[in-house]
Amino acid sequence: MSDEIKDMLQAILGRLDEQGAEMKAIREDVQSIRKEMSTKVDVEELREDIHTLIELYGEQQHEVRKLKRKVKEDQ
Repeated sequence: MSDEIKDMLQAILGRLDEQGAEMKAIREDVQSIRKEMSTKVDVEELREDIHTLIELYGEQQHEVRKLKRKVKEDQ
């Protein structure tokens, strides 16, 4: 093989290595984004938060009813 062909093949191999590294970086970025998305949209945590809010709302409604009864009794 001539030196010119060897140099061309070396250049091609070098570029393939660079592209492989770029692909690996892209793959890592995608995995990181997927993890972040799954963390942000954890359905179980949302359910727990909703349940807590409903409990708090129910407690507030109970207190409101008690106060209304007390006001009626005091009249």
